[in-house]
Amino acid sequence: MYDSSSYICRAATLADLPAIVEIYNCAIEAGNSTCDVEPVSVEAWKTWFIKHSGSRRPIWVAEDPRDPKTGVIGYLSLSYFMNERPGYFRTADLGLYIHPLHQSQGVGSFLLRSIMESAALLDIEVIATTVFAHNHKSLRLFENSGFTRWGFMPGVARVRGEDFDLVMVGKKLY
Repeated sequence: MYDSSSYICRAATLADLPAIVEIYNCAIEAGNSTCDVEPVSVEAWKTWFIKHSGSRRPIWVAEDPRDPKTGVIGYLSLSYFMNERPGYFRTADLGLYIHPLHQSQGVGSFLLRSIMESAALLDIEVIATTVFAHNHKSLRLFENSGFTRWGFMPGVARVRGEDFDLVMVGKKLY
């Protein structure tokens, strides 16, 4: 197991987008952490990336400085919660994806700690996300990071013809 204190977290650059897309496409293929069902392309995600760059809802990447040639090993993205209505601006919707070769090595915990420590600078008081109910590793990650279960949504997702339940988790930071 890696010592998660030795990872680096930084703002994503456009040069990181191919690695971010690769990680996300691995999640699509695995079928247990996103409702997208077809791979995405770097070109298709450029607008999404640019919208986040320099905003109060950034994209951050994690790297392992002990193996710099590996590059980006995980990322998190923040989005405005519930259709960007101003009353929800204190809350950020979180996306967190780790490359399969680096899962269960503390990268997710490291990225969650990094955003929670920096949330006040982004005017974020609450972080929320949804997790497939069968994705026990992700649920454990969030619970170990102090998130609590806020809701259960039975059968709201359909991926490759199979229905899935979602669990909403969140954390009020201050």
